[in-house]
Amino acid sequence: MEDEQWNWEKGKQKQIADDLQDANEDIDDQCVRGTRRFRLQRLALDNNSFQGNVPTNLSHYSNLMYLDFIDNKLVGNIPAELDSLQILGALELGRNKLTGSVPHSIGNLTSLWAIILGVSDLLGQIPEEISHLGNFEYLMLTDNNLIGKIPPGLFNISSICKISVDHNQPHGRLPLDTTLPNLRALGFSFNWFTGPIPISVEM
Repeated sequence: MEDEQWNWEKGKQKQIADDLQDANEDIDDQCVRGTRRFRLQRLALDNNSFQGNVPTNLSHYSNLMYLDFIDNKLVGNIPAELDSLQILGALELGRNKLTGSVPHSIGNLTSLWAIILGVSDLLGQIPEEISHLGNFEYLMLTDNNLIGKIPPGLFNISSICKISVDHNQPHGRLPLDTTLPNLRALGFSFNWFTGPIPISVEM
Protein backbone atom coordinates (compact mmCIF):
# COMPACT_ATOMS: atom_id res chain seq x y z
CA MET A 1 0.00 0.00 0.00
CA GLU A 2 1.29 3.43 -0.80
CA ASP A 3 2.67 5.59 1.95
CA GLU A 4 -0.17 8.04 1.48
CA GLN A 5 -2.32 5.89 3.75
CA TRP A 6 -0.17 7.04 6.64
CA ASN A 7 -0.89 10.67 5.90
CA TRP A 8 -4.66 10.44 5.56
CA GLU A 9 -6.23 13.69 6.56
CA LYS A 10 -3.53 14.29 9.17
CA GLY A 11 -3.72 18.04 8.74
CA LYS A 12 -7.32 17.95 9.87
CA GLN A 13 -6.76 15.59 12.79
CA LYS A 14 -3.43 16.70 14.21
CA GLN A 15 -3.55 20.06 15.94
CA ILE A 16 -0.68 19.55 18.34
CA ALA A 17 0.42 22.65 20.19
CA ASP A 18 3.81 21.37 21.33
CA ASP A 19 6.46 19.45 19.47
CA LEU A 20 6.94 16.30 21.54
CA GLN A 21 9.71 14.79 19.46
CA ASP A 22 12.58 13.38 21.51
CA ALA A 23 14.39 10.64 19.62
CA ASN A 24 16.37 7.65 20.87
CA GLU A 25 14.71 7.27 24.26
CA ASP A 26 12.27 4.77 25.65
CA ILE A 27 8.64 5.77 26.06
CA ASP A 28 7.95 5.80 29.78
CA ASP A 29 6.56 8.07 32.46
CA GLN A 30 9.14 10.73 31.64
CA CYS A 31 7.50 11.43 28.28
CA VAL A 32 4.41 12.79 29.94
CA ARG A 33 5.74 13.60 33.41
CA GLY A 34 5.21 17.32 32.93
CA THR A 35 1.64 16.97 31.72
CA ARG A 36 -1.45 17.13 33.84
CA ARG A 37 -2.63 13.57 33.80
CA PHE A 38 -6.34 14.19 33.58
CA ARG A 39 -6.10 16.96 30.96
CA LEU A 40 -3.93 15.36 28.29
CA GLN A 41 -6.04 14.94 25.16
CA ARG A 42 -3.51 14.42 22.35
CA LEU A 43 -0.23 12.53 22.45
CA ALA A 44 1.78 12.44 19.20
CA LEU A 45 5.21 10.81 19.29
CA ASP A 46 5.26 9.56 15.71
CA ASN A 47 8.34 9.38 13.45
CA ASN A 48 10.98 9.00 16.13
CA SER A 49 13.17 6.17 17.41
CA PHE A 50 11.37 5.39 20.66
CA GLN A 51 11.98 1.88 21.97
CA GLY A 52 10.38 -0.44 24.49
CA ASN A 53 6.73 -1.28 25.03
CA VAL A 54 3.58 0.76 24.65
CA PRO A 55 3.13 2.08 28.23
CA THR A 56 0.25 0.54 30.14
CA ASN A 57 -0.02 3.67 32.28
CA LEU A 58 -1.58 5.50 29.34
CA SER A 59 -4.83 4.09 30.67
CA HIS A 60 -4.64 6.75 33.41
CA TYR A 61 -5.20 9.54 30.90
CA SER A 62 -8.96 9.40 30.78
CA ASN A 63 -9.28 12.47 28.52
CA LEU A 64 -6.97 11.11 25.82
CA MET A 65 -8.61 11.35 22.40
CA TYR A 66 -5.68 10.97 20.02
CA LEU A 67 -2.72 8.60 20.37
CA ASP A 68 -0.05 8.45 17.65
CA PHE A 69 3.12 6.35 18.03
CA ILE A 70 3.50 5.58 14.31
CA ASP A 71 6.97 4.83 12.94
CA ASN A 72 9.06 4.08 16.01
CA LYS A 73 10.79 0.95 17.32
CA LEU A 74 8.20 -0.22 19.81
CA VAL A 75 7.88 -3.92 20.64
CA GLY A 76 5.58 -6.16 22.65
CA ASN A 77 1.82 -6.42 22.76
CA ILE A 78 -0.86 -3.78 22.43
CA PRO A 79 -1.87 -3.25 26.09
CA ALA A 80 -5.37 -4.43 26.92
CA GLU A 81 -5.42 -1.63 29.51
CA LEU A 82 -6.02 0.87 26.73
CA ASP A 83 -9.68 -0.16 26.77
CA SER A 84 -10.19 2.25 29.67
CA LEU A 85 -9.67 5.23 27.32
CA GLN A 86 -13.36 5.65 26.71
CA ILE A 87 -13.15 8.81 24.59
CA LEU A 88 -10.14 7.75 22.50
CA GLY A 89 -10.94 8.42 18.86
CA ALA A 90 -7.72 7.55 17.00
CA LEU A 91 -5.32 4.73 17.88
CA GLU A 92 -2.24 4.91 15.65
CA LEU A 93 0.52 2.41 16.44
CA GLY A 94 1.58 1.35 12.95
CA ARG A 95 5.13 0.98 11.63
CA ASN A 96 6.56 -0.54 14.78
CA LYS A 97 7.54 -4.09 15.78
CA LEU A 98 4.46 -4.90 17.81
CA THR A 99 3.61 -8.57 18.29
CA GLY A 100 0.72 -10.55 19.69
CA SER A 101 -2.86 -10.12 18.59
CA VAL A 102 -5.18 -7.16 18.28
CA PRO A 103 -6.90 -7.21 21.71
CA HIS A 104 -10.59 -8.08 21.76
CA SER A 105 -11.03 -5.34 24.34
CA ILE A 106 -10.58 -2.81 21.54
CA GLY A 107 -14.31 -3.16 21.01
CA ASN A 108 -14.85 -1.38 24.34
CA LEU A 109 -13.43 1.84 22.89
CA THR A 110 -16.77 2.96 21.55
CA SER A 111 -15.49 6.41 20.50
CA LEU A 112 -12.88 4.98 18.12
CA TRP A 113 -13.14 6.11 14.53
CA ALA A 114 -9.61 5.11 13.42
CA ILE A 115 -7.34 2.11 14.06
CA ILE A 116 -3.93 2.31 12.37
CA LEU A 117 -1.85 -0.79 13.11
CA GLY A 118 -0.21 -1.52 9.77
CA VAL A 119 3.39 -2.59 9.10
CA SER A 120 4.09 -4.49 12.31
CA ASP A 121 4.23 -8.15 13.33
CA LEU A 122 0.73 -8.65 14.69
CA LEU A 123 -0.69 -12.18 14.71
CA GLY A 124 -4.07 -13.84 15.06
CA GLN A 125 -7.45 -12.81 13.76
CA ILE A 126 -9.11 -9.44 13.37
CA PRO A 127 -11.39 -9.29 16.42
CA GLU A 128 -15.11 -9.36 15.74
CA GLU A 129 -15.49 -6.71 18.45
CA ILE A 130 -14.32 -4.04 15.99
CA SER A 131 -17.74 -4.44 14.39
CA HIS A 132 -19.28 -2.95 17.55
CA LEU A 133 -17.74 0.46 16.86
CA GLY A 134 -20.68 2.39 15.49
CA ASN A 135 -18.80 5.53 14.35
CA PHE A 136 -15.83 3.70 12.90
CA GLU A 137 -14.22 5.11 9.72
CA TYR A 138 -10.67 3.84 9.16
CA LEU A 139 -9.15 0.38 9.64
CA MET A 140 -5.55 -0.07 8.49
CA LEU A 141 -3.89 -3.40 9.22
CA THR A 142 -1.64 -3.70 6.16
CA ASP A 143 1.55 -5.78 6.32
CA ASN A 144 1.07 -7.92 9.40
CA ASN A 145 0.64 -11.66 9.92
CA LEU A 146 -3.11 -11.73 10.49
CA ILE A 147 -5.06 -14.88 9.67
CA GLY A 148 -8.64 -16.13 9.72
CA LYS A 149 -11.71 -14.53 8.22
CA ILE A 150 -12.67 -10.88 8.03
CA PRO A 151 -15.40 -10.22 10.63
CA PRO A 152 -18.66 -10.03 8.65
CA GLY A 153 -19.97 -7.31 10.93
CA LEU A 154 -17.26 -5.00 9.62
CA PHE A 155 -19.23 -4.71 6.40
CA ASN A 156 -22.28 -3.43 8.25
CA ILE A 157 -20.66 -0.28 9.63
CA SER A 158 -22.20 2.38 7.41
CA SER A 159 -19.74 5.07 8.51
CA ILE A 160 -16.62 3.20 7.38
CA CYS A 161 -14.50 4.99 4.75
CA LYS A 162 -11.38 2.88 4.38
CA ILE A 163 -10.44 -0.74 5.03
CA SER A 164 -6.89 -1.86 4.34
CA VAL A 165 -5.84 -5.41 5.13
CA ASP A 166 -3.33 -5.91 2.31
CA HIS A 167 -0.36 -8.27 2.74
CA ASN A 168 -1.70 -10.53 5.46
CA GLN A 169 -3.00 -14.11 5.45
CA PRO A 170 -6.78 -13.96 5.92
CA HIS A 171 -8.89 -16.33 3.85
CA GLY A 172 -12.45 -17.26 2.98
CA ARG A 173 -15.22 -15.42 1.18
CA LEU A 174 -16.24 -11.82 1.59
CA PRO A 175 -19.91 -10.96 2.21
CA LEU A 176 -21.72 -10.77 -1.14
CA ASP A 177 -24.22 -8.05 -0.36
CA THR A 178 -22.97 -5.19 1.79
CA THR A 179 -23.99 -1.59 2.23
CA LEU A 180 -21.07 0.76 2.76
CA PRO A 181 -22.26 4.15 1.48
CA ASN A 182 -19.17 6.04 2.67
CA LEU A 183 -16.53 3.56 1.52
CA ARG A 184 -13.73 5.25 -0.45
CA ALA A 185 -10.93 2.67 -0.39
CA LEU A 186 -10.89 -1.10 0.05
CA GLY A 187 -7.53 -2.89 0.16
CA PHE A 188 -7.50 -6.70 0.27
CA SER A 189 -4.50 -7.36 -1.99
CA PHE A 190 -2.02 -10.21 -1.45
CA ASN A 191 -4.22 -12.38 0.74
CA TRP A 192 -6.04 -15.72 0.35
CA PHE A 193 -9.63 -14.69 -0.37
CA THR A 194 -11.84 -16.83 -2.59
CA GLY A 195 -15.32 -16.76 -4.08
CA PRO A 196 -17.11 -14.03 -6.04
CA ILE A 197 -16.41 -10.33 -5.77
CA PRO A 198 -18.98 -8.66 -3.45
CA ILE A 199 -21.89 -6.96 -5.19
CA SER A 200 -21.20 -3.64 -3.46
CA VAL A 201 -17.67 -3.60 -4.91
CA GLU A 202 -18.95 -4.41 -8.40
CA MET A 203 -21.23 -1.39 -8.28
